[in-house]
Amino acid sequence: MQIVEILDNFTYVINKGLLAGVRKGQKCYIYIIGKEIIDPNSGEKLGYLEIPKAYCTVTHAQDNMSVIQSDDAPSPLKSIWGLNIKLGYDYFERNMTEDIKKIMIGDYVKIVYD
Repeated sequence: MQIVEILDNFTYVINKGLLAGVRKGQKCYIYIIGKEIIDPNSGEKLGYLEIPKAYCTVTHAQDNMSVIQSDDAPSPLKSIWGLNIKLGYDYFERNMTEDIKKIMIGDYVKIVYD
């Protein structure tokens, strides 16, 4: 699943919809592929690290596409209470440059849960 259109700084269109099981309200994240991780003990290739760029919610789903919105998008309630701050601060955010954080067409998207 990938970003196929950027509507604004917080809203994106993905290339999967109702026919692929995408539903309004589902949580997802936008990510890029990082380096391959290999188990140092067994030598087994574990796969490529998924580096999250944004956590989102599906706000609208059509047959073959859906609209997702970043959970960082300003909301009237947050603004009224002066809470328009980012609550999470993790390893990826601390170590990502602004150009990597920028959401782009072609970035990958994964549904996490309903």
